[in-house]
Amino acid sequence: RVLNNACKKIPTDHTIWVHAAKLEEAEGNYDTVPKLLRKGIKNLNKNVKITKDQWLKEAYDAEMSASVVTARAIINETLYVGIDDIEDMDENKRIWLETAENFLDEELLNDPGHLFSAAAKNVPKDHSVWLKAINLEKEHGTNSTLGSILKQALESCGEIELFYLMYAKHLWKQDKNIDAAISILQDGLHNLESEEELYLALIKLYKEKRQYDEARQLLIKGRQKCDSNRIWMQSAQLEREVGNPDQARKIIETAIEKYPTFYKLYLIAATLKIEEGDNEGTRKIYEEATKQCKPNPHLWICYARMEQSLENYSKARTLLQKGRIKLPKNDLLWLETIWLEIRAENLKIATHLCSKALQICPDSGRLWSLAIELEPAQQRKAKSSLAYKA
Repeated sequence: RVLNNACKKIPTDHTIWVHAAKLEEAEGNYDTVPKLLRKGIKNLNKNVKITKDQWLKEAYDAEMSASVVTARAIINETLYVGIDDIEDMDENKRIWLETAENFLDEELLNDPGHLFSAAAKNVPKDHSVWLKAINLEKEHGTNSTLGSILKQALESCGEIELFYLMYAKHLWKQDKNIDAAISILQDGLHNLESEEELYLALIKLYKEKRQYDEARQLLIKGRQKCDSNRIWMQSAQLEREVGNPDQARKIIETAIEKYPTFYKLYLIAATLKIEEGDNEGTRKIYEEATKQCKPNPHLWICYARMEQSLENYSKARTLLQKGRIKLPKNDLLWLETIWLEIRAENLKIATHLCSKALQICPDSGRLWSLAIELEPAQQRKAKSSLAYKA
């Protein structure tokens, strides 16, 4: 009754409706808020035209007074205010995003993501708008609001692999609901059965739950549908992890034949040989890998560590030197070279190598960190100062 009387006396004052919405929100009547504002806008339009900027200012004020439901309802209900042609979605999208970007740049809302999510709901197939809204919700929203917008994005753009992955990760990591995450990824593979990332994500969750049979069956399907090097790698890794080395070897041999330049396959093959105690077989695998694959620090490091484990330090040094010849500015190879000497208790050589490495890789934080550790305690502060200046 008070609202009706106020509106009759001052039919051009939009703030009356906003205050009424805030009161409803304060009393917990959240569903009433958008309905009330919708009615208010309809009545106001008979007497006066309230600009979009005026409404957004009210949204800002509502947010500042902790009336978040009202702020969001204002944004949703006034989306088309100031729009000349509601059918011209390209132009409308441009206006909405421009407005949202302005509010974001000028920090006029604590939760600018809702401007983007409101726009996304009106151009539901435009995944770029949803992504912008999701990213802002991560930064400014709550766990609940982020989950809600991820779900809406997926429902609107079910053909986008990324939204299945993002929503499943949210359900698993934030909501601690691994079963719901698995269900989302299963839906994704039902709709997009050739998407490698969906297979890999679902396999990870199956392994997390120790559902190894489900993981194995999915990997078999994955090898048929996407036939990627990572699917083959995961297939071999699964069999190795569950104690089926013979099956792991068969898979990895086939995988290397199919993908002879993918270095990670050789690392698994070498690990299997090491676990057999076949040192010569391990060497042959590493030698083949260094010939077939592009220069990769991890190959040389793993090969050298194998020789170190057998106390073949001279062989390990030679391997790391070969790696540095191929990749002279790779700080990982220099680090491994230095650590080899530390393990062999050759600290003077290690310190000398570290100084040489920093001349070649002066921007490596890892090398500077080790260089500081190698200094006597009283000299570490001076070395730290040098690192800051580098």
